[in-house]
Amino acid sequence: MELSIVWAPPVVLGVLIFKFYWQEVLFQCGLKCPQAPETKEGLDKMYGEWKEYYFIPLCAFALMEEFMFRYFPILCSLILMKLYGPWSGIATVMVAQIVFGISHGNIRNIPFQGVAGIMYTFLFVLFGGLHNFALGICVATTAHLVWNMNCRYRFLEKYIPSLS
Repeated sequence: MELSIVWAPPVVLGVLIFKFYWQEVLFQCGLKCPQAPETKEGLDKMYGEWKEYYFIPLCAFALMEEFMFRYFPILCSLILMKLYGPWSGIATVMVAQIVFGISHGNIRNIPFQGVAGIMYTFLFVLFGGLHNFALGICVATTAHLVWNMNCRYRFLEKYIPSLS
């Protein structure tokens, strides 16, 4: 099943709302995303000299991560599924999302970014994936970017009110 671009806004919004509530459930359980910097110095270290233009690195990182953790694992999973069956493809995608979570800090990031990676993979496949690559990667990257921007603004409001 492949959706057209018309369905992108409501589906992306639904995925982002689910991700927001998922993170709230994790927060209520006492888990905190270890990636978020908690001081202005941490923010400066995270964005470096780009901190005034954070939108540029956020776009670049979101697009790069979509290629690394969505497109290439799905491509590999298709090859493995032909060789070893459907479970090998699913395992490949799941391992890629665990690595996505770990790449955002450490193993404690898996419930946050790992689950997000599964949702971005879902969007990539739902909107074309390898058949309509441009649409699939655009929708997944847009959802990823919107979430990164949301995290950035929530961080500023919570920890550094003078910067927001």
